[in-house]
Amino acid sequence: MANSKVVLGVDIGGTNTKYGFVDGDGNCLASRSMPTRAQEPAGLFFERLHRNAKLLLGRLAARSELAGIGIGAPNANYYKATIEHPPNLGWEFIDV
Repeated sequence: MANSKVVLGVDIGGTNTKYGFVDGDGNCLASRSMPTRAQEPAGLFFERLHRNAKLLLGRLAARSELAGIGIGAPNANYYKATIEHPPNLGWEFIDV
């Protein structure tokens, strides 16, 4: 049996971050939220996000495979895969 491909979607907000997995048909399979903690360094945020998303992915079917990640964030630069001086986060320049 082939792995079911899923994509992680992340919406980084100044107060909360929402994240979830969708399948190839656009069905939301699982979603959660966590405090962004905008005053903390971005590295700590991405460590927490990774840990939480990995746990959530583990709750999906055992044969789910991560095919990609999409991130929405203030001052995100799609072409450079960066977040640059977001006004509502205490971060400077993040190379995602």
